Amino acid sequence: MHYRNIEQAAFQAWPAKEQSGTETVVMRCSDGYTKRANSATVLTASSSEHESLQRSCEQFFGDRNLPCIIRLTSRSQAQSLDQHLAERGYLFKDRSLILDMAMSAQQPMIPPALDTQADSGLVFQQPRQWLQTFCDLSGMQFQEHLAHLAILERIDQQMILAQWQVQGRAVACAVGVLSNGYFGVFDLVTAPNARHRGYATNLLNSMLEWAVDQGATHSYLQVVAVNDAAIKLYQKFGFSQSYEYWYRIKAK
Repeated sequence: MHYRNIEQAAFQAWPAKEQSGTETVVMRCSDGYTKRANSATVLTASSSEHESLQRSCEQFFGDRNLPCIIRLTSRSQAQSLDQHLAERGYLFKDRSLILDMAMSAQQPMIPPALDTQADSGLVFQQPRQWLQTFCDLSGMQFQEHLAHLAILERIDQQMILAQWQVQGRAVACAVGVLSNGYFGVFDLVTAPNARHRGYATNLLNSMLEWAVDQGATHSYLQVVAVNDAAIKLYQKFGFSQSYEYWYRIKAK
């Protein structure tokens, strides 16, 4: 099933420090860094198991001194579970979209941005170097992202940690991970003073070309539903909505 293929690829592409699961739910924790690596993803919901599933999740995260975060998808038939959690005080958070597209060697890519300079291009980095670039472009402190670094260093799939440089200066970066033919794109960011110049387009274009060369058959990414600018960028490449997800977080 395409939906489960994307979910499994995403689990491998963004590996948790600890993961356990069944056909119904996958529980993951990674020292609290990102909700997607510290939540229980419900793959299939059963109306008769809401209480036991809630208790299992609360015990799993409680034992690790983490907030109980449950991730629901529009493909998991979880409407009644979502209502159950809402009635028990779980807060709704971060509705997001999974966009995907089929890929092939004959697939036309977007032409480079008009203002692309001759001395610009794609550069690959190692995890620590890439994370420093990510933090610099995002205005964040490297020392606050050590759990992020640990996730990058755990990735055991084909991966590119990419940046787009102009005159030797990084202006955009992203992570790409290929797992079982599914190429996931994560952490795409552009420097604030370099936006609206086509650098993210060029970066993503080059990453997708790399993925096709490596045998990717599909590409997917996750984007917050209100991020219209990013969604428009991805749609230019041919990405379309596959399904959506959101989190339910136990109120303190």
